[in-house]
Amino acid sequence: MRNNRGFTLIDTMITLAVIGVLASVVVPRMKVASASAVETNITTQLFTLRHQIELYNANASTAFDPTDLPDGAQWKPLLQNNYLQAAPKNPLQAGATYVATSPGPGVGWVWSDALGNGVTTIFAVDNQGNYFDVDGDGVPD
Repeated sequence: MRNNRGFTLIDTMITLAVIGVLASVVVPRMKVASASAVETNITTQLFTLRHQIELYNANASTAFDPTDLPDGAQWKPLLQNNYLQAAPKNPLQAGATYVATSPGPGVGWVWSDALGNGVTTIFAVDNQGNYFDVDGDGVPD
């Protein structure tokens, strides 16, 4: 009598083929979900930062002007006055927290009048110094 307790080569090959097909469907979706999560993270951080700056301006005797501070020190007034718990990390640049008035190596956030409306505000930049533009309209978000 034959003992039928093991899997045959055909059984194993079919199982591996099914796993391969499932992986080929799931992996691309994970990449899209990851990119979407980064965009949502930055959009939320920018929203929060801009509103905390507005709150700071409403409560402070002078308006918050980051251009008066040296590069890298612009978070200090917001951190010291408890408008932020920690310097925000830019996921486009592996968590860069450095802020400056112009894009450059290692700069995660930029204070700029990139919209051309005479108002200096905060923007996220990627490793190449490109402003974050979630909707692709050519206007930084």
